[in-house]
Amino acid sequence: MERCVIRVGRLIDHPCGRGKAKACKKCGRGACRRHRNAKGYCLSCAGELPATTASLKLEDLGDPMDFAPEVYAAFGRRAGAPDDELAGVDS
Repeated sequence: MERCVIRVGRLIDHPCGRGKAKACKKCGRGACRRHRNAKGYCLSCAGELPATTASLKLEDLGDPMDFAPEVYAAFGRRAGAPDDELAGVDS
């Protein structure tokens, strides 16, 4: 059984994955009933795929440069270390 490959997701883009998908008449990608219009076109080709709107505010994500301690450890630098700790390290 073919699965729907139309990309969906509010924050993380992923294929729909529902079964019983039929090929779009234009692009040939498998689209389930939810992601295919009555004319047999996937909603992407038909221009009917709604824009995703994340229910997450950017300020809720925190500081994008504040990584977990294990991430710093993987790169040989402890969390919160000043930049001069890298002095003398060849890049």
